[in-house]
Amino acid sequence: MRTKISWIKRQVAKFDNQARRSKREYVSGETLHVWGKQYYLQTEYGTKNSLVLSNDKAILIVRKENTTEQHDNFVRKWYRELLKTEVVRLLSKLEKTTGLKASEWQTKYMTTRRWGNVQHQDGENLVEFTTCRENTRVSSIYVILHEFHLVEKTHNERFVSLMN
Repeated sequence: MRTKISWIKRQVAKFDNQARRSKREYVSGETLHVWGKQYYLQTEYGTKNSLVLSNDKAILIVRKENTTEQHDNFVRKWYRELLKTEVVRLLSKLEKTTGLKASEWQTKYMTTRRWGNVQHQDGENLVEFTTCRENTRVSSIYVILHEFHLVEKTHNERFVSLMN
């Protein structure tokens, strides 16, 4: 690390200076990403919250009296349900293919840039998945399989070989 300290500092500075995603207001014209595809938000008012994807539009129906925070909570919940559906679909296929089985899994909103996590406790494997925004469905298969650290708990050569 000592020999690479200047390179590390440059990389950290580059990361710190990256443009950040702006805070959502959930107004028409903003964009949402689902499975790596960009949708233009069209906000409408109604009596019940809903979010529907149609062509290149994400039609968000919210109650007029809702706050931006309530809109954000609804959209996060919508993403989570979308992800749960996809994980259920993919896990059954991956479990058949690999012969591995997670004893438990969940989705989780993480504030870090991680896409997943696995915890090995008392022989139990809690697999957590976090994203369906930027990832395509294909890369989601990789994320799910990657977090299936059930045979090899570290990122060593054997793990890479099993992933391949």
